[in-house]
Amino acid sequence: MSPGPNTGDPLTANRFSINIISTVTNQGKVRFMIYKEAINPKVLIRFLQRLIQGAGRKIFLILDNLRVHHAIRAKERLSERSSSSRRTRRS
Repeated sequence: MSPGPNTGDPLTANRFSINIISTVTNQGKVRFMIYKEAINPKVLIRFLQRLIQGAGRKIFLILDNLRVHHAIRAKERLSERSSSSRRTRRS
């Protein structure tokens, strides 16, 4: 390792990683969430819950073919939310 600037101490680097999941509205507004763990249904559901809380209107969600999007827990959560929002609009 090479010495650090002006100190003579070796430089050390602790590696870390972060991930981001994001959306863009048709008006160009960006919503995102930064997380440390790997993407899994729990992270996706947490992001969607936050997205829904901040939305005052219907959300059209377009997902790619990432494996987590096909997870049973994520699909169940999306269908629960979808059917409950349909019920509230009819009342």
